[in-house]
Amino acid sequence: MIGGGGCAPAAQRFSITGGDGVQRTLYHLPGEVNGKPGVFEWIVDESSGQPVINHQRFIPGGRSPVTRTNDHDSGVRVGTRLPRS
Repeated sequence: MIGGGGCAPAAQRFSITGGDGVQRTLYHLPGEVNGKPGVFEWIVDESSGQPVINHQRFIPGGRSPVTRTNDHDSGVRVGTRLPRS
């Protein structure tokens, strides 16, 4: 299963709306590639009735580039770096 409760239970799940107005689900999961920490990211589009992963990448540096917007709890702004903890 690609989405829902069966998909990477440790992943952070965000609801996002694309420029086309379609709502999708963005997942972030901490991990590493070749010993370098970072975040695995993928987007699942279920608008056709079948879940499809239409984006995936590894973000080096160990931080999620997503922040929640202030005006809507489930919205996120992609590309905004979170402060280092």
